Amino acid sequence: GGGGKSRGGKKGKGKKSHGAAPAKPDTSNAAPSPAPIDYIDLIDVPPWKRRMQRRQEALADNTKHKANVFTDDVVLATLKVTLLSQRLNETLAQLYSLATEALSSRPIADKEELCSIFQESYFSQIRLACTFPRTAHVVDDATVSEKNVWEAEQIAAAYECAQLSAMSLARHTGSRLHQSWVASAALLQKEANADAIKLMEARLSTLSNDKDESRSTCIRDRVDKLQAKNAMLPRLAESLMSRVVSRGGDDESKDHPPSAEDWNMYIRALVEQDKLSDAIEKLEGVKCASSGSSDNTEGELRRIDDETDVASHQGSLIQLAHRSRLEQKASLCLKVKRYEEASETYTELLSLLPDNWSYWVGFLRSAVGSDTDERQVENCIVQCRKIVESYVPAGASTHPLRGPHLFLVELAAIPLRGIQSTDRDEPSSNDLSQFLQKEASVRESVVRELGEAVIDYATIFAPKASCCFYDLRNYLELFATACYELKEEATTWEE
Repeated sequence: GGGGKSRGGKKGKGKKSHGAAPAKPDTSNAAPSPAPIDYIDLIDVPPWKRRMQRRQEALADNTKHKANVFTDDVVLATLKVTLLSQRLNETLAQLYSLATEALSSRPIADKEELCSIFQESYFSQIRLACTFPRTAHVVDDATVSEKNVWEAEQIAAAYECAQLSAMSLARHTGSRLHQSWVASAALLQKEANADAIKLMEARLSTLSNDKDESRSTCIRDRVDKLQAKNAMLPRLAESLMSRVVSRGGDDESKDHPPSAEDWNMYIRALVEQDKLSDAIEKLEGVKCASSGSSDNTEGELRRIDDETDVASHQGSLIQLAHRSRLEQKASLCLKVKRYEEASETYTELLSLLPDNWSYWVGFLRSAVGSDTDERQVENCIVQCRKIVESYVPAGASTHPLRGPHLFLVELAAIPLRGIQSTDRDEPSSNDLSQFLQKEASVRESVVRELGEAVIDYATIFAPKASCCFYDLRNYLELFATACYELKEEATTWEE
């Protein structure tokens, strides 16, 4: 038992060594350890605020290490599949945003790879904007929270990044499709900015204390910046879409004409700037696709070639239809109070599709115009009745149209409560003050006419359409209200 090797490797009796203690490692040049996380305090921080802090820290860290950003399209595509499977849309958007910033500052090596990354960056930002809820139209002004404002700002920031990515892409390709992407992102950003402004102003109304003065000043500055952006965005969209819709007219045999999406976005950009007369003028000059009728002279555009156009053309091939152009024109004419032109346009629309209820509503509004005089309204009802009777056959019909028959019920209801919004989804106001001032014989005649119109409509469509009661809901309520107001007088009426 006494022999053997000691720890030092020499033979001996194995006595314990009483040497000096080993020196501690030098930690003067070591990286500082991260601060400990206080999980108790972390519980009090809402998840959206922790998410905001992490995003700010990540952006600050990435600006210091731009050289380590992934820019290879294969690596980015692989990471995209993983991140999308985990629904990490925000991480994916940041990844492509950093990649586009890094590539923009370098000389172009592979244009196709660069454009592919710009395109994916655009899609990732649009996807990110759709992950946040839009609450500006549902949240009460008194209950607007800091979270609602932050989410609205994130939506606007995502659309702004999408616009920048699409602009870089259009600069390299010159494609009409990519230019329309820029315009689309600009208009979407304007909507998001308007939502953020609305929420911020509601938030300002709740910050009334002196302690909140600095926060109020900061919010006002952000509102001013967003309002300045909103003044520029529609002009940007108009400038880009004017180039898109103007190209293709010189040599239409090679280049496909502007699509319906292009024209709709161009008109929308004009409407956002209140250039309604300009929009009407542009619509009148649009060459539309054929509606299929033999007497149509509007459809003199280049036809779609399935073998070449589908493979070579970028974007939509569907051209603006004649009826769609008339719908937009009629709506704009009503807004600028060109009632005669609107009435003619709605008359043409009714000849194309007489069963469309919105056409009858627009026709009624254009026929009345801005004059709500009682005599003018009576003349309008007579004129409208002549038009609608041409679409209602005298005898029984195998396939009756709901639109014209329901419009007859609407004309019978106007003498009771006047002309109002004829949207069936909105509850009727049923203001009978002017009706009750009329003579007793006139009141009886008006109520009887409405009742007969309701019965005629229900007799035709109750056995055929399950939506018959929904169509008559407001009119039945109006009829019941009138009978209740005249309950003593109604007892003397004939059955």
